[in-house]
Amino acid sequence: MPPVPCALIQDVRSGKVYRLLRGAPLTVGRTADNDLSFAEAGVSRSHCALTWTGPELRLTDLSRLGTRVEGRPVHQTSAAVPVGGLIGIASQRLRYVGVCEPDPPGPEPVAPGWLGEETVLLREAGRGATGVVFEAHHPRHGRVAAKWLQLDVACNPEVVERFEREVTLQQKLAGYPGVVTVAERGADQVRGHLFALMEYVDGKSLHERLTAEGGCDLAEGARVLNRVARAVEHAHALGIVHRDLKPQNVLLTADAQVRLTDFGLAKALETADGGLTRRGQFMGTPGYMAPEQISDAARAERPADVYGWGAMLYHLLAGRPPIEGKTLLDVLRNVSHGKIPPLGEVDPELARLCMACLALEPRSRPSIAECAVALEAWRRRADPSDAVSLRLPSR
Repeated sequence: MPPVPCALIQDVRSGKVYRLLRGAPLTVGRTADNDLSFAEAGVSRSHCALTWTGPELRLTDLSRLGTRVEGRPVHQTSAAVPVGGLIGIASQRLRYVGVCEPDPPGPEPVAPGWLGEETVLLREAGRGATGVVFEAHHPRHGRVAAKWLQLDVACNPEVVERFEREVTLQQKLAGYPGVVTVAERGADQVRGHLFALMEYVDGKSLHERLTAEGGCDLAEGARVLNRVARAVEHAHALGIVHRDLKPQNVLLTADAQVRLTDFGLAKALETADGGLTRRGQFMGTPGYMAPEQISDAARAERPADVYGWGAMLYHLLAGRPPIEGKTLLDVLRNVSHGKIPPLGEVDPELARLCMACLALEPRSRPSIAECAVALEAWRRRADPSDAVSLRLPSR
């Protein structure tokens, strides 16, 4: 990391980050002799310059057509850019992320800031029970999601081992486009805690799509679940069970790609979970969790993922999860007894597939590969013009 503070400017489209030292201007224009060049009509040869003076970032317009700061035109003059402010140059957008200190105090990293020696944290994207996820930038990997293990749990050996296993299993699945990839893992030398750099998915989760006004279109939802099924099939072929399939863990990119993420509860069948999941331990998400996971998470094998996938299909068809209740205890009791409301007037073929996946007895459920094949067949019949060809990657 630089030994002095710097200002961070992000190219919104590519995610790339540029660092400005105090008093050293960053030039932007159409030609390659600029620090940042955009070969686009509407961008002048020397369009503008950005200068960070310490407390303030200032833009000086040098162009014929002008620049925009937070939507306001700036032409042949200068203007201050607020933290988080957008700079418009033709169709391009730059964002002033803020000031990055070389070694900010505190028990955990903050954004903007540094993680390790090379990773620049841009913003906090999410926070869970054991970790914080940041949108970040790395000089080799580009735009990434940085997952950091929180201070108050990093001293727990079991939590650390689960974090390491999540990263290891996702690395094992590298090469399949339906799974979020892991670029690398590392340790924060300042704070001594673990982090992982993962593929950054710029988009929404399936949960957001399902719960949005109007819900999710059936054909689009079937396409998404088809790809999830193939991703899970790939994991199962490698002896990996996800154990937490739910709409929140299915990410949809801006260009309609599907990514399965969060292997924090996953286990490798050949290692029998390494003893991390104890007999009788409860693990998973109520409403999407298989009945056998409630009584004993160590029993959750491939059929548990089929149940979770079927629960997502139910949510797509019915507009709600298959199991609900006034309290968590009600939900768990209903799951354990297989109390699933009828689907009503939905496509009968999809309804049969869905209810087969939600069978109370694990042995009665189809395999995830059979689910993928059945859903692909339905999609071909529903829309013969839609090319459906999903296969496992060659190994």
